[in-house]
Amino acid sequence: MKTAKAVLIFVLIIQFLITPFIAKQVFAASASLFLSPSYGSHYVGEKFYVMIYVSGDASTNAYEVHIGTSNMTLTGISTGGSICNLYPSPPSYTNSSAFFQCGLPTPGYLGSAGYIGAVVVKGNSPGTGTVSIQSGSKVLANDGFGTNIISGLGSASFTISPPPTAAPTITSSTHPDQDKWYKKSDVSLSWTGAGSNFVYTLDNSPETVPGTGSPTTEKSKTYSGLADGIWYFHVRVQGSSGWSPTANFRIQIDTVPPLAFTPEADPKENATSPPIIAFATTDATSGVDHYEIRVDKGDWTVITAPYRMPRISSGKHLIEVKAVDKAGNERIGNVTISVKEIPTPVITKPANGSFVPYTDELLIMGHSSPRDQVEIYLDGKKIASVTADKNGNFEFTYKSLLKSGKHKLYAIAVTPNNIESRKSDEVVFTLDPRAFTVGGFVVPGTALFTSLLTAFLIILILLILFFVRSRKFKKRVLAILHELETQVEKDLGGADQKAETKVEQDFDKAEEEIKKVEK
Repeated sequence: MKTAKAVLIFVLIIQFLITPFIAKQVFAASASLFLSPSYGSHYVGEKFYVMIYVSGDASTNAYEVHIGTSNMTLTGISTGGSICNLYPSPPSYTNSSAFFQCGLPTPGYLGSAGYIGAVVVKGNSPGTGTVSIQSGSKVLANDGFGTNIISGLGSASFTISPPPTAAPTITSSTHPDQDKWYKKSDVSLSWTGAGSNFVYTLDNSPETVPGTGSPTTEKSKTYSGLADGIWYFHVRVQGSSGWSPTANFRIQIDTVPPLAFTPEADPKENATSPPIIAFATTDATSGVDHYEIRVDKGDWTVITAPYRMPRISSGKHLIEVKAVDKAGNERIGNVTISVKEIPTPVITKPANGSFVPYTDELLIMGHSSPRDQVEIYLDGKKIASVTADKNGNFEFTYKSLLKSGKHKLYAIAVTPNNIESRKSDEVVFTLDPRAFTVGGFVVPGTALFTSLLTAFLIILILLILFFVRSRKFKKRVLAILHELETQVEKDLGGADQKAETKVEQDFDKAEEEIKKVEK
């Protein structure tokens, strides 16, 4: 009796200890991965899709799916329309296996048919072909711990028969790539096959087999205004051995741009550093492919969110962010920002409108805010970046040869926080190989030439008036003057208009003096 009582007490203690664990297992969350279709009949070499789904009684948000095959060859994978929009690594596949690793943000997915992706397979030889979800696959709960709650691994079995006739070949001039999305809703298709009779249909199922009741000899078809989404075109041909397996062609259409959105800038008003631009939107059909940004209608640059602008200039700016979906549809959002004004640098040397003698070292000087980085531009090209000293002064010696003629200089200051000033006033100077310096002043070469020539003409006229009396000799002098004038005009070909006009006036005056003496 005592022994029976002890056994009973022991049983009750054991039951009390293990009941919580049993209850926990009974009510634990679970999820399974399954394939669709799970069975069917196909011919050797016929390609078809097998979809991967998740089902569970709790919210899940991350998945790892290992696919294996037997007597089947994997020819492709697809994720269009998947519940996933986060991919730590892109889906991959070999001839006999595939791997998907993906997820989605909170609250995750809760339901019985969450589409993860699909594999494209074909039978290798007559018999049975299988596609199965392998051990090591995971379904992680959206519980903050990433608990793997997978409880079932699905598989699919297909009867593979010898092909009576080869499946037709389908092409599309409007939607040529089955893995790409297009924003055209008019679809043109054409096909060829080992026979003259065909049957075809278009629908949203990858598994449809057209009936053979009403064959046609058509080899092309155009559909207009198809709705957004994934379509499948199916065609069979009647050959000498009977009807072929079905050839399937996937068509992906998305004509609607991503949802409207408004970027946010921080800081937005009176910024003292380049702002961070935050943005996000979604695209219900094909998904957002990438984002681009531009400032003040400039060039577009591909970016990711959030985006910190490397530098920006003072004043107001229009920031535009463009979301582009996988079909190429675009949606643009914008935000206007203001950036604190910083002092504009001033170039003091060379002076605006000055002449510079020929030199292989051009000294450029100016002033800006202390410690600012000053970028110097010559004829539109950046030639230097120098730092202003504690007094705001900067200088740079340009040591490359310059062509004679006019040149333009301007400068932009950049603060340590990467804020740009407005462009400084342009300094226009002329490089004159004939110019020279007198007492610290630069005298243009044309001015010197004109002065010397004028002095020479005056002396020549005085000599003529003093020594020449004969009419015949005076005519000869006039002829010489004309020859001299022609030669001088030729020499002044590169001089400015003022100098040329002055010389002509001097010649005319000389001729008039000679004519007076003649009278």
